[in-house]
Amino acid sequence: MADEASAMLTYDGEVSPIQAYLARPTSEGSRPAVIVIHEILGLTDHIKRVADRFVEEGYVAFAPNLFSRPALAEVLTPSHIGEVMQFMTTVGWDKIADAA
Repeated sequence: MADEASAMLTYDGEVSPIQAYLARPTSEGSRPAVIVIHEILGLTDHIKRVADRFVEEGYVAFAPNLFSRPALAEVLTPSHIGEVMQFMTTVGWDKIADAA
Protein backbone atom coordinates (compact mmCIF):
# COMPACT_ATOMS: atom_id res chain seq x y z
CA MET A 1 0.00 0.00 0.00
CA ALA A 2 1.39 3.37 -0.98
CA ASP A 3 0.04 5.26 2.05
CA GLU A 4 1.41 2.77 4.58
CA ALA A 5 4.76 2.03 6.16
CA SER A 6 5.14 -1.31 7.86
CA ALA A 7 8.03 -3.30 9.30
CA MET A 8 8.95 -6.11 11.62
CA LEU A 9 10.98 -4.82 14.53
CA THR A 10 12.58 -6.10 17.69
CA TYR A 11 12.76 -4.31 21.01
CA ASP A 12 14.23 -5.19 24.37
CA GLY A 13 11.73 -6.95 26.58
CA GLU A 14 11.99 -7.44 30.30
CA VAL A 15 13.18 -11.04 29.89
CA SER A 16 14.11 -11.37 26.23
CA PRO A 17 13.79 -9.45 22.94
CA ILE A 18 10.23 -9.08 21.64
CA GLN A 19 9.38 -9.10 17.95
CA ALA A 20 6.50 -7.01 16.65
CA TYR A 21 4.83 -5.81 13.48
CA LEU A 22 4.36 -2.04 13.24
CA ALA A 23 2.17 -0.51 10.55
CA ARG A 24 1.41 3.18 10.23
CA PRO A 25 0.16 5.76 7.77
CA THR A 26 2.95 7.62 5.97
CA SER A 27 1.20 10.99 6.20
CA GLU A 28 2.36 13.41 8.90
CA GLY A 29 0.47 14.13 12.10
CA SER A 30 -0.69 12.50 15.27
CA ARG A 31 -2.67 9.28 14.94
CA PRO A 32 -4.68 7.11 17.29
CA ALA A 33 -3.13 3.70 17.88
CA VAL A 34 -4.30 0.14 18.45
CA ILE A 35 -2.54 -2.95 19.71
CA VAL A 36 -3.46 -6.04 17.71
CA ILE A 37 -3.22 -9.23 19.79
CA HIS A 38 -2.78 -12.38 17.76
CA GLU A 39 -4.65 -15.65 18.10
CA ILE A 40 -3.19 -18.93 19.30
CA LEU A 41 -1.45 -19.41 15.95
CA GLY A 42 0.85 -16.45 16.56
CA LEU A 43 1.79 -13.42 14.52
CA THR A 44 0.73 -14.71 11.12
CA ASP A 45 0.29 -12.91 7.81
CA HIS A 46 -3.44 -12.75 8.61
CA ILE A 47 -2.76 -10.76 11.79
CA LYS A 48 -0.45 -8.44 9.86
CA ARG A 49 -3.27 -7.85 7.35
CA VAL A 50 -5.61 -7.04 10.26
CA ALA A 51 -3.09 -4.43 11.41
CA ASP A 52 -2.86 -3.09 7.85
CA ARG A 53 -6.64 -2.64 7.74
CA PHE A 54 -6.45 -0.42 10.83
CA VAL A 55 -3.89 1.70 9.00
CA GLU A 56 -6.34 2.13 6.13
CA GLU A 57 -8.69 3.71 8.71
CA GLY A 58 -5.98 6.12 9.91
CA TYR A 59 -4.59 4.26 12.93
CA VAL A 60 -1.10 3.20 13.88
CA ALA A 61 -1.22 -0.56 14.51
CA PHE A 62 1.23 -2.46 16.70
CA ALA A 63 1.11 -6.27 16.76
CA PRO A 64 3.57 -7.84 19.22
CA ASN A 65 4.56 -11.46 18.73
CA LEU A 66 3.60 -12.88 22.11
CA PHE A 67 5.49 -16.07 21.27
CA SER A 68 8.78 -14.13 21.17
CA ARG A 69 9.28 -15.19 24.77
CA PRO A 70 11.13 -18.51 24.62
CA ALA A 71 9.38 -20.07 27.64
CA LEU A 72 5.92 -19.40 26.17
CA ALA A 73 6.91 -20.71 22.75
CA GLU A 74 8.13 -23.94 24.37
CA VAL A 75 4.77 -24.52 26.07
CA LEU A 76 2.47 -23.50 23.22
CA THR A 77 3.66 -26.05 20.69
CA PRO A 78 1.33 -27.29 17.95
CA SER A 79 1.01 -30.66 19.69
CA HIS A 80 0.06 -29.05 23.03
CA ILE A 81 -2.45 -26.79 21.32
CA GLY A 82 -3.91 -29.82 19.54
CA GLU A 83 -4.27 -31.65 22.86
CA VAL A 84 -6.11 -28.72 24.41
CA MET A 85 -8.40 -28.34 21.40
CA GLN A 86 -9.16 -32.08 21.52
CA PHE A 87 -9.98 -31.81 25.23
CA MET A 88 -12.21 -28.76 24.67
CA THR A 89 -14.44 -30.82 22.37
CA THR A 90 -15.21 -33.15 25.28
CA VAL A 91 -16.16 -30.44 27.80
CA GLY A 92 -19.34 -28.99 26.30
CA TRP A 93 -20.12 -25.36 25.52
CA ASP A 94 -22.37 -24.92 28.54
CA LYS A 95 -19.30 -25.38 30.78
CA ILE A 96 -17.00 -23.24 28.62
CA ALA A 97 -19.25 -20.19 28.15
CA ASP A 98 -19.18 -17.26 30.55
CA ALA A 99 -21.68 -17.52 33.36
CA ALA A 100 -23.24 -14.15 32.63
